[in-house]
Amino acid sequence: MRSDSEENTNQAYRLPDGMFAVTSDQKIKTWNAAAEKMLGYRPDQVIGKKCYDVLCSNGNTGRVKCSRSCVVVTNAAKGRITRDFDLECRTADCKPVSINMSVMLPAQGSGSRDILHVFRDVTDRRRVENASLIPVRILHEPSVSRSRKRRSACLLRDTGCRR
Repeated sequence: MRSDSEENTNQAYRLPDGMFAVTSDQKIKTWNAAAEKMLGYRPDQVIGKKCYDVLCSNGNTGRVKCSRSCVVVTNAAKGRITRDFDLECRTADCKPVSINMSVMLPAQGSGSRDILHVFRDVTDRRRVENASLIPVRILHEPSVSRSRKRRSACLLRDTGCRR
């Protein structure tokens, strides 16, 4: 009979999203076809490697970042879930890709300590978000007219922002 953890992993293999599972020491244990398609790494290239060495990513928010001292693994050891987060990664052919990562812990009492990571490509969404910041950058450029500067300074003061 299969454990709940094995069944969840088997179902995750059929996800359209990328999926990998890591052990408590951050070694990749499983890697699905969608992960291969999105990031360009075959399972035989990543299984047994440290997840942070494969993803080589930086958190967009500064909250979560792939490293030896991973927040996800630290939280999992305490039985806590980590909220979804965005990462900037590189594919096997060094192209930048933004992914949104969700984490699933094994059911309590299952005996498994594997941490399931499910991710989706959000590169297009991040481009739109970054493009929407352009008007904000323009407000802070020195070439902005005096009246516009005065208005932007007021907005900054009202929001508690400092230059």
